[in-house]
Amino acid sequence: MPEVNLGRLAIPDPDRLAAVVRQVRWPEPVTRIEFVRVLTGGHSGALVVQARVGQVDRVVKVDSSRVLRREWEAYRRVVAPQANACCVPIVATTGWEEESAAVVYADVGHFSGVGGEVRVVQEVFAEAMRTGSADAVCGAVAEVLQGAIEVFHRRARVVEQPSSLREANSGLGPSLTVCAGPGEGVLVSDEEVVRRSCGGAGDFDSGAMVTFGPLHVSTRPGVLVGRDFRVELVGGRVTDFGRMTGRVIGVRGADTRDRVRKAYGPDPLPEHADPFDGLSRILLEELPGRVRSMAHGDLNPRNIVLAGTMPHLIDYARTTEDAAQQSDFCWLEIGFVRDVLYDQDPVAVLRLQRALAVASIGLDLGLDVDSVRARCEPLTELGVAFRTLLTIRAAGLGCHPPRAGQRWVDEYQRSLLLAAHRTMKWHEPVQTSVALRLSSVVAGTAMEWLDGGNPFRYWDPADLRYLCDARDVLARWIQIRLAGAPAGARTAGRPAWRGSPRSRRS
Repeated sequence: MPEVNLGRLAIPDPDRLAAVVRQVRWPEPVTRIEFVRVLTGGHSGALVVQARVGQVDRVVKVDSSRVLRREWEAYRRVVAPQANACCVPIVATTGWEEESAAVVYADVGHFSGVGGEVRVVQEVFAEAMRTGSADAVCGAVAEVLQGAIEVFHRRARVVEQPSSLREANSGLGPSLTVCAGPGEGVLVSDEEVVRRSCGGAGDFDSGAMVTFGPLHVSTRPGVLVGRDFRVELVGGRVTDFGRMTGRVIGVRGADTRDRVRKAYGPDPLPEHADPFDGLSRILLEELPGRVRSMAHGDLNPRNIVLAGTMPHLIDYARTTEDAAQQSDFCWLEIGFVRDVLYDQDPVAVLRLQRALAVASIGLDLGLDVDSVRARCEPLTELGVAFRTLLTIRAAGLGCHPPRAGQRWVDEYQRSLLLAAHRTMKWHEPVQTSVALRLSSVVAGTAMEWLDGGNPFRYWDPADLRYLCDARDVLARWIQIRLAGAPAGARTAGRPAWRGSPRSRRS
């Protein structure tokens, strides 16, 4: 069994980590493993470290056996059959019998053919924000997305028949928390559970008696699974027929709305569209011509690893053959916002997201990236972040098939809304009040373009004048959109978000 040297790394439970790594089934004889540095700690509790195995550097990921077995199987099924220079191969694993396991990625420098320090792109973005130079991070993002598109997103299919995004609801967290017990409940359909748990005016009331069915037991204790939703169970059990009656004691949307409001404390909420009102419609709306493709599934700034300046992808635990095509790009965007812009004022991030939204309209209208950047970057003080996130959006547009029945910009905003809500399910220590604020700002800005109202109703009039004074296709589009909107800066009947739904169902 190899010797494991953790050095001076600050690693929680180092003895457990060493024991797991000793169980790796290496393809070659190994006598010593030396940990060099921690690359990242994942939101799921995973730990990713750079290690020297003999004379070769490896990237080692330690997590639960359930998660890593899924990653190994997804890698073999989706990634490995495609020869590519983007995704770092998995070269070794432990077994899956114990609670914790490990997967080992190839030497990133050797795989890329370029030596140099191993970093994650999150570090490169943070450095760019400090120095004010976006060239390195934009280059890395553009290059890794070009590779990811060839592996995952280029093989897109347009779903001609009307379809929804309801499968994404399970990823937003348990829809309801229910205390099971005797009594008569109103039988609710799967669709009703999704529709009435998103934070809108029609959400289930706390204390309501409901009956579900059929439900299935999840691999997670105390969680039951329906069609595109999960229920957190407190007490009781599912009957032999899969039905369960209980009293609602928690609703995800309402609970998350309250957590967001508390995250602001005494500070006023930024004025933007309600990030919750309309979420159920986005999930359930049946639209023709949506675009689906394979997806990495967890394309976040910690899973892009650079050797020198060459970026590559790791972590295939959520890789899938069928997802909304733009979901990976939006997940990368929300990851950058939450993990690097956490020290920014939410209002500055709000202005950034609005500048990106208008820039996306310009891209969708056929303007080139340089023209869009020149027109829209003056709308935000976060220029480095604007250029980086615009690079992501341009890549998403570049692989969106022309034959799609939905505009790229609409599909992007829907996926961005869901990505932001997906991050709101987390709790401390992963979830901070600052990060929760930023997630709600991203969701609220996306909703400005999705709720059917005037998307400019909360904008600073000076910013609107700046956009409309130009003589280009983007200015004309905005003028036409404003001409068709109700009079005034805001749409009648849609007040600024104040942290609570406009009305409650009695």
